[in-house]
Amino acid sequence: SLAGVAEGCPVVCVGAGPSLDKNFEHLRDFPGLIMCVDKSYKMLLGRGIEPDLVVSVDCHPDLIADMMDTPQNGRHVAILNSCSDPQIADRWRGKIFWYNMKHPGVQWCDRVLPAVFPSLTGIPNVGCVGNTCLMVSAHLNAGRIVLVGMDFGYTGGKMHAQRFEPGPDGGMIHLEVDHAAMLEARSGKMEVDGVVTYVAHRGYAKTASDIADKLALNVVNCTEGGILRGVPQRTLEQEVADLREQGFSGRAPREKIAIA
Repeated sequence: SLAGVAEGCPVVCVGAGPSLDKNFEHLRDFPGLIMCVDKSYKMLLGRGIEPDLVVSVDCHPDLIADMMDTPQNGRHVAILNSCSDPQIADRWRGKIFWYNMKHPGVQWCDRVLPAVFPSLTGIPNVGCVGNTCLMVSAHLNAGRIVLVGMDFGYTGGKMHAQRFEPGPDGGMIHLEVDHAAMLEARSGKMEVDGVVTYVAHRGYAKTASDIADKLALNVVNCTEGGILRGVPQRTLEQEVADLREQGFSGRAPREKIAIA
C-alpha cells in the first residue's frame, strides 16, 4: 500500500500540457516525489527526468500501453486502474500498484470491483488522469502538492508539450508535431481567459480546484499557463527554491515506495 508514504512531504503532479516546455528544467531539483500522468511520462524521460510514480486511469489498450512502453520503465512505479487492459501491465517492467475506480451510481465500480478486488484502494472517478494524481497525492498524505503542466487547455496554440519516443538505441528522440493542424481539427473548442481549450477541460479544471478545496489540500499551481485558477499560483522555480530551503528531500518517501 502507498497510503501515507509521502507524509508531510512535497509531491509534484506533472501533466502533459504545453506549459511544461517552459519550466520543466526546475523539476530536476524538485525535493520530493515526482508523479506524472501517462502522457507526460516519455516527455520527462526525454528531458532526462526520472519520475517516481506514473499514473494511468484509461483502459484503452494500444494508446496507453504505447504511452508507458519504454526501455526505462523497469526503474519506475506505475499506478493503474484495476480495469486497465492487460497489455499495459504486460509492457510495464517495474512495480505496479493497483486501485479500483469509484464511480457512484455505476454498479460495476460500486459493487463488482470491490467484490472482486476487496483489498484495493478505491479512488473516485474525477474525470481525468491529472485530477487522479491529485487524489493519489492525498492518499500519500502529501504535505504540499505542486501542479506542473496542468494547463487544461491549449496554451500558446499547442495541443501538448513536446513529445518524445524511444529510438533504436533506447534513447529518447524528440518528435515534430503539427500543432496547428491538430488544433484546427479539434472539435468542441472554446476559449477561457484567452486560452483555447476543450469543453470538457473546463470542467476538469473546476474539478481540480474543487478537490483541493473540499479535501483541504495544500495545493499550488506552478503550471505557468492554462486555465486553472481556483488554487494559488506561483512559478515552479520559486516553489522549488522555497521547498529546498525548508530542507525537504524525496529520499524517505522513495525508500518507502521501494519496500511497499
